[in-house]
Amino acid sequence: MKKNILSILALFFILFNLQAQDHLLWYDQPARVFEEALPIGNGRIGAMVYGGVNRERLSLNDISLWTGEPINPNDHSDAHIHLAAVRKALFNEDYAAADSLVKNLQGKFSESYAPLGNLFIDFIHNGQPTNYKRSLDLANAFCSVSYMVGNTTFSRNYFASHA
Repeated sequence: MKKNILSILALFFILFNLQAQDHLLWYDQPARVFEEALPIGNGRIGAMVYGGVNRERLSLNDISLWTGEPINPNDHSDAHIHLAAVRKALFNEDYAAADSLVKNLQGKFSESYAPLGNLFIDFIHNGQPTNYKRSLDLANAFCSVSYMVGNTTFSRNYFASHA
């Protein structure tokens, strides 16, 4: 009986730890390009965290930098009619036709958010970094960067507050 209880507790502990790790993205090097950076934001402001060692880069954004007009929900209300033609062109590998047809599904200008800018933070380290880790906790919207240079551990944490 005692073995069964210990086995159940061990299984519970393992499953709990696996579930917690399901919400964690982590990398062993800094991001080289925008698509590799980790996002943080609160619905109004946001940033992409690159996790650089000698130079950190944060690509910043703000909701007020929308390139278009307020969204009209009735714009392209017949877009669904064109979807089958787009799918057929893609299935036939006619990418030029698909590119033309997909414009019937988009808004007037395919609006997007324009970048606010980049914030660079320079660090001076004497030595090469080791034990690098860059992570994003999806459950808590918390981004971390840590590494060692010599015997010193450096760590930075990022989040976007609601306020």
